[in-house]
Amino acid sequence: MNEIANNRTLPKTKFRDVTPQKERIKEYEFKDGNLRVYAISTFGGKIIIMGGYKNRQKKDFSAFRSLKRQYLEQLIKTK
Repeated sequence: MNEIANNRTLPKTKFRDVTPQKERIKEYEFKDGNLRVYAISTFGGKIIIMGGYKNRQKKDFSAFRSLKRQYLEQLIKTK
C-alpha cells in the first residue's frame, strides 16, 4: 500500500483494479500472500474499506461492495 501511495506501480500479483464494468467509483485489491485489502478511489485518494483472506474472497467482495454502497449513500446524505 505504501508503494501505491507514493505513485509507484506494482505487479497485478500485488495490486489490481477490480472495478466492475459500468461502475464509476474505482475498486482496488491489495494482495500479500493470503491477505487481501479492499479499497475504493475517491476525491483525491484511496479509502480502505476492509480486509480479508483469499479463502473468503467471494464473500469478502460482497461485503466490500455493500460497505462501499453504504459509504457512498452516507456521502450523498451529508451533502
